[in-house]
Amino acid sequence: AIVGELDDEVDSRLDLSSIRAEPLTSVAH
Repeated sequence: AIVGELDDEVDSRLDLSSIRAEPLTSVAH
């Protein structure tokens, strides 16, 4: 259960980082 919760937190963080990075990369290009 603990591992699953940690995975969820990491997944959410990766999703947020990717979502925030997309506009930056599009502007950079």
